[in-house]
Amino acid sequence: MDLTSVGCEENELSRQASVYPNPAEKAWTIQFEQSAVHNIILRDMQGRTLLTKSTSEKSVSINADNLESGAYILVIEEGDQVWTKKLVKE
Repeated sequence: MDLTSVGCEENELSRQASVYPNPAEKAWTIQFEQSAVHNIILRDMQGRTLLTKSTSEKSVSINADNLESGAYILVIEEGDQVWTKKLVKE
């Protein structure tokens, strides 16, 4: 049995994107290593969609000013890859 394969696998998208700061007070920035069409979805913890955005920019800002303090789910899609990350609003 190969124990190195136990756990969640990182996909290519998770290595090519970063989100900062986290936690955030006013906004999160998503930075991509390469330009491609990315679908960005922000959801609350009940699964309600708060924002959808499609972009090919290498850097995208998500405004958090109008959000309540708490946890949110960021979903980034590129082609058939999906990356999910928990974001925190202070």
